[in-house]
Amino acid sequence: MHSRTLRAAFAALVLSAISLTATVCAPGVGMYVQTGPPLPPAEVIAVQPGPEYLWVPGYYDYAGGSYVWVSGRWAVPPHGYHAWVPARWVHEDKGWRFEKGHWRS
Repeated sequence: MHSRTLRAAFAALVLSAISLTATVCAPGVGMYVQTGPPLPPAEVIAVQPGPEYLWVPGYYDYAGGSYVWVSGRWAVPPHGYHAWVPARWVHEDKGWRFEKGHWRS
């Protein structure tokens, strides 16, 4: 097989593998993943560094074709905010969609 043919075959294989796991949506909507995230691991929560800190729990991100655990952390809320809304994966007709965590007032 020629080098050009091998490269084209490899590119087609990679693109088909990507299409099996994730579907890109309209701009601003995000990405859908066809399989849901695994159960979260048990997190060890370190001692609170100060009374102004709130715990921001860990979550699964999706990168490179698989779920990646992002560990939780202590954080100081921005001025005017008092609660953390955790990140989450929402199951919809098109697959699983990620909603980022955020501060709320």
